[in-house]
Parts: sequence; structure tokens; C-alpha cells
Amino acid sequence: RFNMATQEFNAYIRKFPQVIYAKWFKFEPKIYFEATAEAQTAPQVQF
Repeated sequence: RFNMATQEFNAYIRKFPQVIYAKWFKFEPKIYFEATAEAQTAPQVQF
């Protein structure tokens, strides 16, 4: 969801006339979320 919203935001601020307001208010393109390698492995759980 975050990356989809980021993509929409980045595309939105590149369109006319939004690009003018984005420059005035110093809106910067956002970077995408990338999970770390450690997040790919599930932790060991004992019940």
C-alpha cells in the first residue's frame, strides 16, 4: 500500500499544474519502501 501511494504521489506532483505548486511548496518525490533481508525470514517461535 505504501509503495502504491508513493507512486501515485510522485506521479501527481509531476503533472501540470500540480508541478507548479509542488515547486512552490518544495514537495519532493518520495522514496519507495524496501524491506531488509532480515525481514524476509520469519522468527522462530515456540509455544
